[in-house]
Amino acid sequence: MRTSHVDSVNDISPSSGTVVQLPGKRWAVYRDEVGYASALSARCTHLGCLVQFNDAEQVWECPCYGSRFATDGSVLHGPATRPLEPHEVPGAKD
Repeated sequence: MRTSHVDSVNDISPSSGTVVQLPGKRWAVYRDEVGYASALSARCTHLGCLVQFNDAEQVWECPCYGSRFATDGSVLHGPATRPLEPHEVPGAKD
């Protein structure tokens, strides 16, 4: 599972995701195989823990209680019942 953070969305390689810290907010950002970036709230909807990206399975995971989310934020496995909230990608260059 990826635990590192980057300072810019542009530092994320294709087919990977990480948490990006920008003023006042952390974003879970995934960049697909063609380079398109999508951003989600980085806080699990169960109890608010910071999600991490699992490169091997291409999913966001909560290290606290094991919730898993697809790259689009939809819930794959609970205890979370609500998806990660999507947001406009902050600071991305396509």
